[in-house]
Amino acid sequence: FQHGKSGSTFHLGLQYFKTGDMQAYDEFEQPLGTVKANEYVLTVGGARSLYDRMAVGFNLKVISSRLAEYNSMGVAGDLAAFYQIPESNFSATLVLRNMGVQFDPYNAGDREKLPFEIQAGIARRLNHLPFRFSVIAHQLQQWNIRYDDPNSTDVENPLLGGLDQQAESSFAQEVDNFFRHLIFNGELLLGKYETFVLRFGYNHLRRQEMRLGALRSLAGFSVGFGFNIRSLRIDFGHSFYHLAGGTTHFSFSTNLGTFKK
Repeated sequence: FQHGKSGSTFHLGLQYFKTGDMQAYDEFEQPLGTVKANEYVLTVGGARSLYDRMAVGFNLKVISSRLAEYNSMGVAGDLAAFYQIPESNFSATLVLRNMGVQFDPYNAGDREKLPFEIQAGIARRLNHLPFRFSVIAHQLQQWNIRYDDPNSTDVENPLLGGLDQQAESSFAQEVDNFFRHLIFNGELLLGKYETFVLRFGYNHLRRQEMRLGALRSLAGFSVGFGFNIRSLRIDFGHSFYHLAGGTTHFSFSTNLGTFKK
């Protein structure tokens, strides 16, 4: 919704997740019946251009979670700034996500921290090729995002035989940690009005955390495409998380103002 007098744009959204009925058991594997789990986030936000090249925006989110007989609520906010140089096809953004508090914890007196995160990104379309690339730096609020990986030392792998992985040097660990903060994306823009788009991405943190030793997989990679059918935009994407599977997303979008009565 655009507010003409202030030059601002406002939005409202709802995310809902439900697992359905799940069978519960005690520590002795005795059935306790079925339980439910669901979560939702109600979001209201707005954005405004400060001048031709810069805009700022915010989100306010009310979060509710139910896990069996445990319930929790919290509130969080996002802040973002966007800067662009149209003549160079360049844009940059800075985002502070999930600033807030869990005011109703699952267990009384045991509040958990929200997953606060700082992100920054840049994007540029090439002048002489129909291609746009972007780099997102995430988890900037914490430098070291590696974890104690038991595979980082020489261990015997009963499936592959022999030693699974050599211990990493300090330099290799720093390089690996640096790239864990980065996500690389590319878009191939086809058609006179970019009516068809091919996309791919690579998340080094996801690949390092979800791969299985020396077994090959596409963990950390993602692919997708999008195209226009008149006033309807259809997008598809698939992210490879693990050898066990990944996630697939479909998106349908349109401008309701294009439909005439």
